[in-house]
Amino acid sequence: MPKKHKINILLAGIDNKNIQKEIIKILEGGENAFKERKQKYMQWKY
Repeated sequence: MPKKHKINILLAGIDNKNIQKEIIKILEGGENAFKERKQKYMQWKY
């Protein structure tokens, strides 16, 4: 019998700490990559 897979969908902004934790789990490079991207995008703010 084939395995059934489950997909969870969460709706929230990336500034939500719980969403950040979920992103870090799947993001290549983990927490360091997330922090580097955060610094990169902070440069775009006015």
